[in-house]
Amino acid sequence: MSTHSFLNLREVRELIRQKKYAEAEKIINELMQEYPDDEYLNGALLDIYLKKGTYEKARVILDKMLQQDPENQFFLSRKGDLFAATNKYKQALKIFNNLYHANEDPHVGWRLAKVYYRMEKCDKAEYYFDQTLPKLYDKPELNFLGFLIKKALKKYDKAGDLIDSAINYSDQSEQYISQKMKFQTELKGMSAKQWEKSLKYSTLKSQPLVLRELAEKFLAESNYDEAEKYYQEILKSEDNIYYKSRLGYVYYKWEKYDLALEIFLDMPLKNFLIPSFIAMVIKSAKETGQQQKVIEHLQDLLEKNPEAKSLWGAIKKLSKTGCKNQ
Repeated sequence: MSTHSFLNLREVRELIRQKKYAEAEKIINELMQEYPDDEYLNGALLDIYLKKGTYEKARVILDKMLQQDPENQFFLSRKGDLFAATNKYKQALKIFNNLYHANEDPHVGWRLAKVYYRMEKCDKAEYYFDQTLPKLYDKPELNFLGFLIKKALKKYDKAGDLIDSAINYSDQSEQYISQKMKFQTELKGMSAKQWEKSLKYSTLKSQPLVLRELAEKFLAESNYDEAEKYYQEILKSEDNIYYKSRLGYVYYKWEKYDLALEIFLDMPLKNFLIPSFIAMVIKSAKETGQQQKVIEHLQDLLEKNPEAKSLWGAIKKLSKTGCKNQ
């Protein structure tokens, strides 16, 4: 690859960091016309697909690159990432364990800790985290993962130290400060209203991540109108899929199924592959008599993503029920 192309790839990495995936993908596709099999370009494009949840496209790249080099550790680890992202944890662990025991790569140890945490096997997650942290001690995301693990194990002093480290090592620490504040309120047993009051003069009170934690605390207390208010406030300034999906969840818990379904059907494919999400979609469809609309939406997703075979189960469940509002 030419020096000019390497400079473009550096620009691509920065765009990916900023989540400007469409711009990054455009540059890569232009470069790949000249270098279609370049490992770095394919790796960058693969990272975009994994972050966007475009898993079938990610699989195509992985198959191509691993066919050329079956022992390539970068692409093997990304194959594990794909399995983890699609909740195929056993396949992900098989890959990560093989890679880790070959050379104890701390980045693979990080992946093992994350997968075990997502599987709620916190003792194993803690083991790999403790092995990994001394080698990657200045990574804020790793310190935050450790915070989550230690908190789940009720090792609160260590959890507090790790969230402080995440804040100290991050150049965008607002999200970690928000998590620290939430953690402190949880330990004090502070209500959402009390926490809201404590933020009155805080410089962080308008930060989306702080507003999200407030919304989630009101949601946990079944105070749905306040949770809705804060998510609506966030979405006025930040059109974020995650925040939109949480607003949908607020409506679902509030039993405003029509509003919930409207949001759910605007979510990307990766959401529909999560069993708990598809269960909410099915219930919302039944409660509002919109089974046929949802069936057509799922069929459209399947036509574009034939590998998403789990959607057939949802279609069958919806097809067996009569419409509620004829």
